[in-house]
Amino acid sequence: MKKKWLGLVVTGALLAAAIPASAEEVGSNNGNSTATSVSEQSDSQASMKVATQSLVQGSLSSIDLPDANYLSSTTKIDISGLSNGGNYQSISDGTQTLSFSHSLNKRIVGWGWATWSSPPNSEQNQPDVLYVPSDSFTVNLAVPVSTFGFELEPDPFDWRNYTVEYYSGSTLVGTINKDVNGNAGAKLFAVTSQGAQIDRVVVSGNATFAIGQFRYNADQTAPVTQATMSLANKGFRIALEGADDRSGLAKTEYSINGGAWVEYTGSFVLKDGQKLKYRSVDKAGNVESFKKVGTFGGGFVLENVYVSGAKGVTGPYNKTLVTQQDFFGFLGLFY
Repeated sequence: MKKKWLGLVVTGALLAAAIPASAEEVGSNNGNSTATSVSEQSDSQASMKVATQSLVQGSLSSIDLPDANYLSSTTKIDISGLSNGGNYQSISDGTQTLSFSHSLNKRIVGWGWATWSSPPNSEQNQPDVLYVPSDSFTVNLAVPVSTFGFELEPDPFDWRNYTVEYYSGSTLVGTINKDVNGNAGAKLFAVTSQGAQIDRVVVSGNATFAIGQFRYNADQTAPVTQATMSLANKGFRIALEGADDRSGLAKTEYSINGGAWVEYTGSFVLKDGQKLKYRSVDKAGNVESFKKVGTFGGGFVLENVYVSGAKGVTGPYNKTLVTQQDFFGFLGLFY
């Protein structure tokens, strides 16, 4: 219904009374009522617009509009292939998977969901969305990210308030809070973490809502691995250590004499004459270019190698030992 106020008849006299309508009386995106046009919004709705900017707390930077920089620096999880009216507990693009605490219902704005906002406040005015049948829910990310965002619109044709909490494991990274209008007022909730990677998001508000245009910043930086060498009987003991400060380390692996890659679980001995390749893989699937230790081509190759000797740990060393003098000089580091 389009009416925001009701008239009352009191003891036979017609009096004008200002009684705020309930959420049901103002209609909803999920029902059959027609949305109020912008020109028909009440004065109380218009006055609330001054309080709709985002409130951010924690180590986060808010992204309030889906501008060219945001779109080009993030990857969108396309849900257009999902069946309209179907229920989904998770969505995926093959790299990132989002798992939901509730089963969400697929809608398209104009078919099952009444309104959305238009650019520049949103990517488009008729996106594919997922209806959340609760006023709160949780999104778990399979791959931790530095940037995560989505658009959200309340079910009622009225203003509602939503808070989004961004977590890294059990640690709260920060929160963002916005007032959103359910009458064609969808807003972007997107942040970039200044510290820990985001792997869980909790949305809470005071009405059910639809959510869509899921985007994340894919980690495209490979991990870095180092090898530490110490003397062993007829060779060198090798300890490998990988590091990745973005999506996190998935595994470190090595290959000897061109054989199959073996996942690293502990130090091993590289025997005289053997050739070692080693690398790491992060949780986003980035594979490090392998590094080498051993005789390759015209000399004994050391790539990102540390030496553990009598004087402690020294390095890193990146060189090729060609002459006998080079090799004996290197061995002297262990004593």
